[in-house]
Amino acid sequence: MLLFLFPVLTIQLPHVLVNCVESFTARLIFEHVLYQLQDSDKEADLPASPKCDNMTDFLRHLKHDLLSKDLVNETFYIVLDKAERLRDMEANALPAFLRLQELMQLNICVILLSQIVWEKFQVGTGFYEPIIIHFPDYSKTELLQIMVRDCPASYPEEFFKAYCQLLMSVFYSVCKDLNELRHLVSGNLPVSK
Repeated sequence: MLLFLFPVLTIQLPHVLVNCVESFTARLIFEHVLYQLQDSDKEADLPASPKCDNMTDFLRHLKHDLLSKDLVNETFYIVLDKAERLRDMEANALPAFLRLQELMQLNICVILLSQIVWEKFQVGTGFYEPIIIHFPDYSKTELLQIMVRDCPASYPEEFFKAYCQLLMSVFYSVCKDLNELRHLVSGNLPVSK
């Protein structure tokens, strides 16, 4: 999943990133998006983000902020991580985010990051069918290559690679999650960040 986000974040495209676990209600997501959008202009002394109790307030404030930052000629990205949490929120949250470009009449792209299949999102009618990009799981070799990039300068890379191979030979059959494997490595060896 992060491979898809990498270009958005490194090229410095206008974007906001919201974790739907931390922002567990639609109101928190709305306010988080607006706060990050205001906070992206570090030089300005901006008041606290406006309170948004519903989607209508969010659309009004978002349009105002995008127009005031002169972002109407660029694509603005809203990245919702752990997007499966949107299913448990208000009934209009997910359909509205899927139709945000249509509702705003601006060039806005909403990226939903999830580990579940799209079919589990559909709970009713009114859904806009998004473009689905599936990222397959990393192979054992790919996981090892990624983990070796965390090698601290104080250790030889061959030693660190051998340690990661040893750890994977024990845990790979039950855990294929890169973050969990990295955590296991960092528990015994400091890793570079």
